[in-house]
Amino acid sequence: MKDYNNSELTTRSLVIEKKKNSYTCSLKKLILKNLKKDEVIIKVEFNSFNYKDILVGKGNPGLVRSYPHVPGIDCTGRIYYSNSKKFKFRDKVMVIARPVGINSYGTMSNYFAVSSKFVEKIPQDINIKLPVIFGTAGFTAMIAINEIKSLKINKKYPILITGASGGVGLFSIFILNKLGYKITAATTNIKKNKKKLKLAGANEVINYEEFDKSINLPLLKKKYGAIIDNIGGSILANSIKTLHLNGALISVGNIRSNHSMINILPLILRQVRLVGINADSTNHAIRKKIWKNIFKYNKDKNLINLYTEYNFSLSSKIFKKFLKNNYSGRVIFKI
Repeated sequence: MKDYNNSELTTRSLVIEKKKNSYTCSLKKLILKNLKKDEVIIKVEFNSFNYKDILVGKGNPGLVRSYPHVPGIDCTGRIYYSNSKKFKFRDKVMVIARPVGINSYGTMSNYFAVSSKFVEKIPQDINIKLPVIFGTAGFTAMIAINEIKSLKINKKYPILITGASGGVGLFSIFILNKLGYKITAATTNIKKNKKKLKLAGANEVINYEEFDKSINLPLLKKKYGAIIDNIGGSILANSIKTLHLNGALISVGNIRSNHSMINILPLILRQVRLVGINADSTNHAIRKKIWKNIFKYNKDKNLINLYTEYNFSLSSKIFKKFLKNNYSGRVIFKI
């Protein structure tokens, strides 16, 4: 529909609703109308879930306070209508690692209206599915890995990934393995996740609860060159004590807690760096470098081990499993 002119457009969306103190989700028909200046409508072909969407589905007040709401921060598709000079009908585009799906409806729809400043073109030779396979999770992992590379972390020391079975964890393992690093993957459920983590490229799989004990020592035996931490809390506080001299702890998530009682001696005596990452705030120049690196995996057949693909009609069913903590890993949907 090339000549959409702000008339009403029906879209099928995953809608989260609040009923008293509980939250429900289901696929519903919504109406898109009154497109703003510089907005575009994307006819979505692929979208996905991220950890932020799960928090929204559980009613996290720090993210969304007004329901009903449509979650979703990742999608790829083609321009259906454009109020922007930057995009034209049928352009192949993506919205990944942007501040969407919080203050406005997200990408979990078959049509998605969004400011053009959050939209990027996908090169013609790149599979339209690839950016969503990586998504915000893979984008974040790539930023973390670039930090490890720029800090020249010694490859003879393994990299520890906590919360390894999530999207950021799996892509961190996959990419680091390709770059020749040794990886220790830490998870809560070794029996359930070991095969998946090994397929991604982990050399060792451990239970991260060994870092969850009360450990009063300021320093522990040196094991890791760097840590990509998705957990926070005591896991961050204790794992940082195991870093080698000039190591780095890269904080990308807070599944366990926003708070961590860190002993500063690893920072002083071992000159450990503590780096925080927020993919949403990545500037244009760095985004270009990140996507250039991700596009190198366009034809990598091993990516199939990192995600599961479903039809969008099953999104409500899968989302409910995530909300009950009955699902892990990277999930994408085809519309």
